[in-house]
Amino acid sequence: MFRTVCVILFLTAMGVGVVQLRRAQDASAAETYRLEAERLKVRRQLWAQQIELEAPMRPDSIGADEPAWALELAPPEAEPRRQYLARNN
Repeated sequence: MFRTVCVILFLTAMGVGVVQLRRAQDASAAETYRLEAERLKVRRQLWAQQIELEAPMRPDSIGADEPAWALELAPPEAEPRRQYLARNN
């Protein structure tokens, strides 16, 4: 009789231990899933920011601003002045 009670208590303790391990595994899996979803969300935001920052560097938008980028050239015999950005030598 005592042996049967010990076996039942041992099996009960093992069952409780297995349930606790399963709960810990499920909690870890849920946390992993949540972190992966957050990582994907951040990657999408980063992608959107990169697209937004890249917009001014696209060739079609650069062509529109090209006259604003032009340098004023000075002839070689001109006196150096601060207004001239480049010399035509």
